Amino acid sequence: MDESNVNIFPRQTKGRSFIGTRAVNRLPNSKGPNVHMLGVLCNLGLDYFESKRGHHTKETCNDWCCELIRELLGKGVFQSSIVLVCNNASIHGDLKDLESVYTGLTCDIKAFIKREMSANHNIFLLGDPNRQMSMAEYGLVYIEDLIEQAQEVVTIEKANHFIEHAKSFHNMAILGKNMPVGQ
Repeated sequence: MDESNVNIFPRQTKGRSFIGTRAVNRLPNSKGPNVHMLGVLCNLGLDYFESKRGHHTKETCNDWCCELIRELLGKGVFQSSIVLVCNNASIHGDLKDLESVYTGLTCDIKAFIKREMSANHNIFLLGDPNRQMSMAEYGLVYIEDLIEQAQEVVTIEKANHFIEHAKSFHNMAILGKNMPVGQ
């Protein structure tokens, strides 16, 4: 299980300074609504994927996980065979009795979205060709469309690779050991 969010306010900055002083750009925080994604990998690829405008909280993430488990049980999956692996993002804080292992599910999705946004930035800045949506609404629709396209980036092969990678941490998780960073 993994989560991520995307907004339409990417920044690329370059700093300049005199020799011996630090280059600092003072910029306001990125503003505006974002689109939040939650999803699960299984051996058949990306499953139970949801994107919504706004943000998820610990409570909504917990509800989402409970609904996921109910759906799996409804499909005849035995409760003892369900293993939910998540990272230590703050919205996962209320998930009880779970060990934390990073799966990287949304990394490929987010990378695809960033590539597309970068490649089509000038076209995006023109706004809605029909002039029926505000720029903010057009941006959200644009991101939701990219998220829909990006789901195809997570192939069955990549899903199985992520699953095997996560399995390599099971013994450490069971023993309560720290996970090695960057592996």
